[in-house]
Amino acid sequence: MARTTIRGDDITDGTVVVGDIADDAVTTAKIINDAVTAAKIVANAVGSSELADDAVDTAAIADDAVTAAKIVADAVGTSEIADNSVSLAKMAGLVRGKIIYGDASGDPAALTVGTNGQALVSDGTDISWGSAGASSLNGLSDVSTAGGTARVAMISIPPSASGADYSVSIGTEALDAVTSGSSNVAINYQALSALTTGTRNIMIGSQAGRVATDADGNTGVGHGCFYQMTDSNAIDNAGFGYHALTNLSTGKRNSSLGKSSLGGLTTTDHNTGCGHSAGSSGTTISNCWAGGYSSDASAADASNEFTMGNASISNLRCNDTSISSLSDERDKTQIEDLPEEAGLEFINNLQPRTFYWDRRSWYDSHTPDGSKVKSDYKRWKANSGQKMGFVSQEVQGVISGKKYFEDSAMVSPSVTETDNGTIDGLEFAPSHLITPLVKAIQQLSEQNSQLIARIEVLEGN
Repeated sequence: MARTTIRGDDITDGTVVVGDIADDAVTTAKIINDAVTAAKIVANAVGSSELADDAVDTAAIADDAVTAAKIVADAVGTSEIADNSVSLAKMAGLVRGKIIYGDASGDPAALTVGTNGQALVSDGTDISWGSAGASSLNGLSDVSTAGGTARVAMISIPPSASGADYSVSIGTEALDAVTSGSSNVAINYQALSALTTGTRNIMIGSQAGRVATDADGNTGVGHGCFYQMTDSNAIDNAGFGYHALTNLSTGKRNSSLGKSSLGGLTTTDHNTGCGHSAGSSGTTISNCWAGGYSSDASAADASNEFTMGNASISNLRCNDTSISSLSDERDKTQIEDLPEEAGLEFINNLQPRTFYWDRRSWYDSHTPDGSKVKSDYKRWKANSGQKMGFVSQEVQGVISGKKYFEDSAMVSPSVTETDNGTIDGLEFAPSHLITPLVKAIQQLSEQNSQLIARIEVLEGN
């Protein structure tokens, strides 16, 4: 039976060309799976309308096939960019010197290039280019220099210091009023704050030398030292310690070391205090030396004294027990023999005593009652045990009316300052007994010679 259809094996390969296929004759059903390859598709023949939704997945995209030209504008958002994927090389170029910052809208913006010497400044909201600040000490709000190249360094509220050469101040109001005073150093709050023309002063400590105006050549280290020092009559003093020389106003060449040492001194000269509160009770003492804790001159206005230790010192130790004194004949006048009454008669009138200390200063009322007597001697316990010596009032009665004794200060007044007031007292200087003792021995020697002569006569020699 004759065939009425044409089968695929009746057509020779390559016989059917495009012109032999009717329009719309080839449907998807007529195409074998995977028969249409990229080579069978005319360039640009497949548009977006020919692709089904979600038809193109990553497996269907050739490596490096998606270029910038294939990406629609604004198609890549933040969510499409992986973290740390944008390198500096991927960023657009930026003019040299510009800075990216956040603008008022919260968007990144390029800050224009600043000018030479400017720095970034902020008003608390935005940044901008502004003044770079001080280029020298004078440009700082709390530091200034004057008088040349850093000859005055004011690290404080700047004063008018046009002529104050070679000076330094550190601290609020330190050296604040200086005008022409040179070579001064003030460190800490109000140190030398009133100084105007004074020179060569060094004050280290809060309010040290705070009221001095034209004092000269003073050195103080410690809070409140030289607190009352005022004018040019305060010269060449040195105080080291809290409130050392704190009341000195116009004295000269005084030296103190220790808290409140020479703290009461006001206007006098040539004193030395070494130790906590040493010489602190002396207000107008002159040429006095006080060494040791709470050591003091015999009176507030004493002069030419040397005090070693306070009233608790009971043992003076030194390898050489002798003390030399000036005694050159060329420095003396009206030299006369000591009166006969100042020899054996005087010695015989003295009353050597034994006693125990019961000091008034130990009692708040300044009235001893025996309750604080230390009867048993202990080497480490001051004023303990039985002592021997003289009673000042008794010696004073013996020397009364004798000028050579009284003027030599064998017995002299003293003052003791306590927390409960001042105690007056008397001091006895036993070294002044040497001269009358020598006189007494000479008198005894003469008497002995006379007795020997009489004995020889009686014995017929």
